Amino acid sequence: MSDAATHLRVLLDAGQTIELRVDGTSMRPWLRAGERVTVARRPIRFGDLIAYPRDGGIVVHRVIGRHGDAWRVQGDGTRRREPTVDDPLGRVIAVDGRHRFGLGPERRLIALLSRSGLLRPVLALVVKLRPRRATDLEPTDAKDPTS
Repeated sequence: MSDAATHLRVLLDAGQTIELRVDGTSMRPWLRAGERVTVARRPIRFGDLIAYPRDGGIVVHRVIGRHGDAWRVQGDGTRRREPTVDDPLGRVIAVDGRHRFGLGPERRLIALLSRSGLLRPVLALVVKLRPRRATDLEPTDAKDPTS
């Protein structure tokens, strides 16, 4: 574990929370680059987002299951399974200082869809079927109300 991860673990074990800046796309659409996540030492459950050390950095991914005493994790924006996580730093409790969709009860459904490889196709279908707002229309799509 890197010195930075060790320092963060000491802070979390002392009851403090830490903020981490998101970098990358593996958790899209729930987390975007530049957002800040708040991590705390809390019990970890299926569907939670957890922070853990990997390759000298800190990664945030969703818990999609257990393997013995370790957590199985995966980024919501990828199909690639990560190695299991034995000792995560903590659980994400807020994004940009507030509770965010994907951290509440819906986290379990997101984890099930992610684990089964269906999250991306379901999201694509939702985007395709969602009603379009007037602000979504291109100028050429807008109808002239006088015609």
